[in-house]
Amino acid sequence: MFFSWREGNDDVYVTDLGGGHERRLTTHPAMDGAPTASPDRHTIAFASARDGLMQLFLMDADGNNQRPLLQSSFYDYWPSWAPDGSRVLFQRRDASGQFDLWSVAADGTDERRLTSLPRNEIGGSYSADGSTVVFAGNNGTGRDVWVVPATGGAPKVLTADACIVGTAPCVLASDVQPSWTPAGDIVFVSDRSGSNAIWFMSADGSNPQLVRDFGTASVAMPSVSENGQWITFVTDAHDPGGERNVYVMRADGTHLRQLVDRGDDLAPRFAGRS
Repeated sequence: MFFSWREGNDDVYVTDLGGGHERRLTTHPAMDGAPTASPDRHTIAFASARDGLMQLFLMDADGNNQRPLLQSSFYDYWPSWAPDGSRVLFQRRDASGQFDLWSVAADGTDERRLTSLPRNEIGGSYSADGSTVVFAGNNGTGRDVWVVPATGGAPKVLTADACIVGTAPCVLASDVQPSWTPAGDIVFVSDRSGSNAIWFMSADGSNPQLVRDFGTASVAMPSVSENGQWITFVTDAHDPGGERNVYVMRADGTHLRQLVDRGDDLAPRFAGRS
């Protein structure tokens, strides 16, 4: 599942792991994006500007029954389900232009604010046990991976001291776009190797492991399958500087395969038990 810019608009699409049977789920003339499937695979949360301001919506897994989840006076984006399906995490831009992480019950009630760092907090996801949220944040010194209790509390930075290899004095790495793996590790994008790459690390930020280096090509938004065997992400490795498309590879960085070959794609996530 992903969204793609085609014919002047962003819409939500699905494709299978072999790259075939692509289907378009949204056709509204406004932007639709950032889709994520509920744990039971029956419902998709997504963001849409169809009412003027970017808001959170739901639809059935086949694209039918599209309806609002939350109607606020803010810019709400990047939904992510709690593992029990009870809540949806999202990022909200306030009147000052800053993004913070919030969550809302799956019926659209009980909004809760989770973070309020001085800089933007974006791209959150729940751990497999629902206890912790990982996100990318900037406290003024650099872009790093952070965690915060899912019920709110003090955020903790995991990657603040990582340097780009070979730099002296240290040039801080950019560590971004984290998400949890089913095994409780974190997958993220970093330039700490000196180029753009996908990495794993333990839940406490220790034991960073390079999965695959993409050199000068861009790579973004990695997400691990429920069985832990595959990573999906977007990259322009086929045409550096061109449009990004959805790829998959094994969790060890092998068997790289392009699934989509048109449009400019973002936010791929597994929607089935791959």
